[in-house]
Amino acid sequence: MAITWPAGVRKKTLKPGYKPSGARNLIETQMERGHKLRRVATGTPEIHKCRLRLPTSELDLLETWLKDTNPAGAQLFTFPHPRTGIDHECQFVPKDGAAIDPNIAPGENWFVDFEIRIYPN
Repeated sequence: MAITWPAGVRKKTLKPGYKPSGARNLIETQMERGHKLRRVATGTPEIHKCRLRLPTSELDLLETWLKDTNPAGAQLFTFPHPRTGIDHECQFVPKDGAAIDPNIAPGENWFVDFEIRIYPN
């Protein structure tokens, strides 16, 4: 069962900083003549690099959620697909041991970069 994204934290992914990349779903076996390819699974999760622009108050809510509700971002949570907007079960792909990477943005804002694994519905 997936937990919900923290209330009060926006979910709109910015176009600059967004990059989809499909997960590899093939097993390749070298044969005498060529290669044999077969699928690992029918439903493969997609990996998406995302960026949110959050005010400090929303970043604080997100960091508290990651500390108290979803430690290290390991649990599944619901998040809208960055292109379609349809909610999916997702999971953070940690980078350097952290689920998110906040960076200073203009004004009282932060760019929050992260990667998520989106599971098919």
